[in-house]
Amino acid sequence: LKMGKVRPSYTQQAKIPKNKLDLCPMCNESLYLNDEYTQRVGLLDEDDYCCGWMCPHCDGMFDTDNNLTGINGMDEMGEA
Repeated sequence: LKMGKVRPSYTQQAKIPKNKLDLCPMCNESLYLNDEYTQRVGLLDEDDYCCGWMCPHCDGMFDTDNNLTGINGMDEMGEA
């Protein structure tokens, strides 16, 4: 019986299929977690209505249409 090199499972990372990539529009980090959940952090308004989401990687804040509304926890964007 020939024994090959075996890697422990914790060192192997499953590759995410291209059709499951869910990238942040600002930092391009993957927000995919699994088929049911995302890594997006939901943002609620004062009436507990979901008004957008935040990227856990870059802290970019977006509305429900993925438009950038803030950066690093600042929810008001100035004009350039």
